Amino acid sequence: MEWYNIKDREPFIMQLQKKLRSLSKWTQDPSLSVAVDGIYGNRLREAVSHFQELYGLDITGVADFLTWESIDDEYRYYAELFGKSRSLSPFPDEPDFSIGQGDRSDVVLIVQLMLNELRIFYDLYGYIHPNGRYGTATSNAVREFQRLGGLDMTGRVDRLTWNRLAEEYNVAVKGND
Repeated sequence: MEWYNIKDREPFIMQLQKKLRSLSKWTQDPSLSVAVDGIYGNRLREAVSHFQELYGLDITGVADFLTWESIDDEYRYYAELFGKSRSLSPFPDEPDFSIGQGDRSDVVLIVQLMLNELRIFYDLYGYIHPNGRYGTATSNAVREFQRLGGLDMTGRVDRLTWNRLAEEYNVAVKGND
């Protein structure tokens, strides 16, 4: 006895269609491209059969559990590969947090690495040995960065300095996307 009707399946069919359509784009395989209309018609059967053939599954044209799981696994893999990179947020969320002379941490190391990348563009401070220790060279480079950015020249990295540093770093390494 069926406890659902054809309309109950429509969202699942559309999800399958969206995943196959995305896979088609990512793998540049037009045989996987289908319209997203919620209808399990001939074109969708062909695309599912093609997927099954590519991935060594029984070729039935039906998105059974194994086929669905395989499509979902491939979709997740390619979504990670072609999706946006996840950002890294090592700077603590406390509004008054800052780092400065004498501190030692991974955040200091990341600041040093970002400053080293940016020194190519600013050419106003020397190379900082990235060791995670906030010494004079790091403090001087931060002070110079703050001066150029119109920030208070404290030599400490607070939230405002961190955000500006991260913004400049992202532009430097990725471009102005």
